[in-house]
Amino acid sequence: MASKTIDDLPSAKFWDIAGTDDALALQSGAAPAIEGCVFRGNRGGEDAGAIHCVAASPKISGCVIAGNSAKYGGAIHCLRGAAPAVTGNWIGGNEATQSGGAFSCFGRGAPVVEGNWVDGNRAGHEGGGVSAAAHSKPVLRGNYFSDNRDVSGKGKGLWASTEDFRGQKEESACVEESAAAEKDVLAALEKAGVLKRLEEVPEAERSVK
Repeated sequence: MASKTIDDLPSAKFWDIAGTDDALALQSGAAPAIEGCVFRGNRGGEDAGAIHCVAASPKISGCVIAGNSAKYGGAIHCLRGAAPAVTGNWIGGNEATQSGGAFSCFGRGAPVVEGNWVDGNRAGHEGGGVSAAAHSKPVLRGNYFSDNRDVSGKGKGLWASTEDFRGQKEESACVEESAAAEKDVLAALEKAGVLKRLEEVPEAERSVK
């Protein structure tokens, strides 16, 4: 199934998107509100298993993003200055064969990631949780990162490039301003109804097989 594109729509609420290719593509200046959606089992080929942001700044909140896969950005890929606000979501069991199991940021990608559960994501190379390259600077606030795996073996799985493909120094960074306890993030997600949405996703579909 082809991807959905909602460049001209103000919002996407309570969609259940499963088994597509590059589930949701957002282009140049698109800034929809994506609320209470479920993205599961989508396959993104090159970029983004679930949400592909190219110079776009959507508000993504209250969603379950589980079991998606791509080469870059198993869940979300941010490119060309994309700056989505990603708040209060359950993001788990996604996989990137290259980098960014949950988030891949490239070309000055600058998402603000706040109050999310980011757990059990995988990357074949760098950034089991988040990867940043080509002058990208994702900002992380009050999230719970756990068991995100890449070649480093680290639990948070945060990775930022220090040089470009030509071997020249570049300034990417994962800016973790604050972290949160597991119980606090779970309580917030339960209050927002995210955990109820997660319960409706079969266990077998919550991670990439």
